Amino acid sequence: IASKSYSGGVMIGNREQSDQWIADIVSYIRYNLSNEATLVTEEQVRKVRENTQQAEYPYTYEALLKKVPQKLEPSDSWNITASHSGTVVVGGTADPKAAFNFEGWTTGIWQERGMWYQIDFTNPIAISEIHFNAPNNGTVWEAAKKPAAYPRGLKLESSLDGISWKTLEVEQPNDIRVALRFPETRLKFLRFTLTDVPLDMENIPWSMRQMELYGHKPTTPTQTTR
Repeated sequence: IASKSYSGGVMIGNREQSDQWIADIVSYIRYNLSNEATLVTEEQVRKVRENTQQAEYPYTYEALLKKVPQKLEPSDSWNITASHSGTVVVGGTADPKAAFNFEGWTTGIWQERGMWYQIDFTNPIAISEIHFNAPNNGTVWEAAKKPAAYPRGLKLESSLDGISWKTLEVEQPNDIRVALRFPETRLKFLRFTLTDVPLDMENIPWSMRQMELYGHKPTTPTQTTR
């Protein structure tokens, strides 16, 4: 790394390296070597260092696993609804649940402020990270010829009862690959709402494919939505 060789075994600490240096190395690993994860920013490294500065020894695998958000597999018990749903391809399901697979979900019509997508998990769950892709409608080849269908403005909210809602994140995505990160929160309902629309182009729907949620089954105290 950076023209310096490291021996095998337990990796030495890199306390002396900058946040940007760590971010660059981690991003390379996440985005290369047959991986397709999102990049890590300097700010994210800074926050991790702040939250772990009390650590005195290297992490064990078991201890690290408890801290790292785990991918939460979709369940048939989840009730997923949306304000609008259309088919991504001819013969598609037009089912909001398809946001979690390769078919994908789409509003089917132009993006409009106030459009929403909601997940009722049935039982409380703890979430801290959300990823999805947002190509336009059609086959892979058709979608590649159209503007990406990511939300231009998005508000993410959580609730434990479906009545009182708390804002987790307000974002203005600018890429087909959308990643949302926030403090791990215990919730039962998760709602996405469009807050902005494309101003430079028309006929762009809102779509989400291959959505992945990360967090933990709430076995330890977490930030709680009230």
